[in-house]
Amino acid sequence: MRNWAAIPAACAAILLAAGNKPEEQVRFLAEGEAKMVVARRCASCHTAGNFTKFRKDEAGWEQVMGDMANRGAEIPDDDYDGIVAYLVRNYGPSAKLVINRAPVEEVGKLLELSKEQAKAVVAWREANGAFRSLEDLVKVPGLDARKLEPKREMLAF
Repeated sequence: MRNWAAIPAACAAILLAAGNKPEEQVRFLAEGEAKMVVARRCASCHTAGNFTKFRKDEAGWEQVMGDMANRGAEIPDDDYDGIVAYLVRNYGPSAKLVINRAPVEEVGKLLELSKEQAKAVVAWREANGAFRSLEDLVKVPGLDARKLEPKREMLAF
């Protein structure tokens, strides 16, 4: 057993005090095998945006998991490989930003937007429905189409 699966009580208390509920974080995670394991193991202490905003290769995600182990998290060996594969597949170096699912942190970091602009994107999406194209995305007040155009290829709608 790798040392990083238990949910520390202090971590759960912090999430509850902040109003975050792990089950609400699942909606921000990519579909696929190990999604629920990632939700249980990672989103129990972190908001989804805390880790989906990164694009790391296998070694990078293994380093993150090692860091979590050093902080006291535990994970069974049979979950480890699935979690790493899921993270690399969905949040690896070549992974697209799925704009209709991404949390504020991921939108902001990957599109190089301010926190206010990223919040506006998510709020617009929640109020008006899914974006279908970059042309829909630039309708969000405060976004600069010239800044987003070079990022077109990294977006998935």
